[in-house]
Amino acid sequence: MNIDKTKHLLSSTALIIKHQKEVARIKGETFNVFSILKMESRETVSHTPFLAELLNPTGTHLMGNIFLKLFLSIDKIKSLEKTGSLNAENIKVHENKFIGPCINDDGNESGGFLDIYLVDNNNRSITIENKIDEKTEQHKQVVRYVNYNKANNIVFYLTPSGKPPSEKSKGTLECGKDFYLLSYQTDIIDWLKLCLKETGDNIILRQTIRQYIILLQKITHTMDNKEAIELNNLMLNHFEEASFIAANFEKAKTSITEEIRQQVGKILGEKLGTEFNIKFGLNTSNRDSPIWIKYNSHNDSELFFGVESFSPYKQEEMYVGIFSFDGKHTEYKKEDFSKENFWPIYYTLKSEDSADGICLFDGKVLQRINSDTNFRNRLVETIVSQVEKFIAEHNKPLLSFLRTQVHV
Repeated sequence: MNIDKTKHLLSSTALIIKHQKEVARIKGETFNVFSILKMESRETVSHTPFLAELLNPTGTHLMGNIFLKLFLSIDKIKSLEKTGSLNAENIKVHENKFIGPCINDDGNESGGFLDIYLVDNNNRSITIENKIDEKTEQHKQVVRYVNYNKANNIVFYLTPSGKPPSEKSKGTLECGKDFYLLSYQTDIIDWLKLCLKETGDNIILRQTIRQYIILLQKITHTMDNKEAIELNNLMLNHFEEASFIAANFEKAKTSITEEIRQQVGKILGEKLGTEFNIKFGLNTSNRDSPIWIKYNSHNDSELFFGVESFSPYKQEEMYVGIFSFDGKHTEYKKEDFSKENFWPIYYTLKSEDSADGICLFDGKVLQRINSDTNFRNRLVETIVSQVEKFIAEHNKPLLSFLRTQVHV
């Protein structure tokens, strides 16, 4: 591999990105309400509701089934026999449809929530499993959804890049036969551009869809046509170098975030002393990559301190909290400071120079960690100090609670 060619590829790519950003600035596209409200990764409260609303013939967009028909006209959807026979004039759209408790016994997988469920008056249906974060798979999830209304239902697995699910989710099912793939990068963005053309004089609707397209382009690292063509040609002309960068990029991200996690864990161990035992959960190649902080006197307890996530794949801010391993300690919740039953109390870690939370998914943060040693050390100190403060505040109450549990 030629290092000079690799440097040329990277510098040329930087120029293309710079031009794309300048065009966005001139067009006024840097102001995006979805990004401002930090909705990039909020699958269940942003992406799924927005898509379901556009698909809904009785939605507040007041466009009837125009958007729905455009969706059904996507090549990989209309070409399928089951979807091609759906009655677009009589389709109802359901969001987060409950189909019963999850059952994962071999041969009897069923239940869960269908993110988006389209069903016509003949009970023919489409299920869209929305995975804006591809690392949030659930056990036998695709299997369970394929088994629902099996004779009349077709399942689409939607991710940013069109990546197929793992065996954990799909079991022995086959892509392209038992279920099908959709991507935000191509299918959804292309569909939304068609919707955009139908908005007419409805300025608010048009601008909202446009802003959502811009958000998806940000998430999927997609450019407008001119810049995309230029970048494609550049990569193909430097094929070996582009392949090498692609193969090693994920390793670079997980390597630097794992170093941060190890450094934080080491310092916490030194500062907290012998009262606590520092344990590392899954490494940063996983979406959930925590540090666990347990009392040595209650090492087997299922309630302990934790910090997560150090992963560059979790699109949310880091937090320190009290973790309930079995999710049963609901009596330890405090008002709005609970994060489901597994985190009865948690606190978002704040960056040193703003009110924003620390997020290692943020590429700008990773760049600074790599290039600025002072920033890196300050980030570690900021995380450690907030974890120390949280533990100091909750140490006595938690220890007292654990002692009562021992005597029950």
